[in-house]
Amino acid sequence: MLDGKVFEARLGMEGRPADRDDTLVFDRGVLLSLECQKICDFPARPYYVRQTEDHLEFVSITRCPTRDAEIVWRGKVRDGAIEGVASWTTKRWYWTVERDFHFSGTLSSGTPATLAMD
Repeated sequence: MLDGKVFEARLGMEGRPADRDDTLVFDRGVLLSLECQKICDFPARPYYVRQTEDHLEFVSITRCPTRDAEIVWRGKVRDGAIEGVASWTTKRWYWTVERDFHFSGTLSSGTPATLAMD
């Protein structure tokens, strides 16, 4: 239901203004955050979606291949708008850091093929 859609979004730590641009790409059953890929090479990972009465809900979990970190994406899409929370967790040998980042944005005219999803 979301395949082939690209969203231009803003990302920010919970409780703070959104201060980072991101592009969220849904294609061939996977979700890719271009900003997270750039920062830590987070790969595209499968997403799961369900239809509710008035919107789509999705969830996806991705892991950084070079650090012990993961992001759980949970969001809603309604009328060309996306919003949700990306919960980032990184583990160190003596502590774990957990942070939530809110995101929101709109449907882009870009296509996954133009963003090199391969």
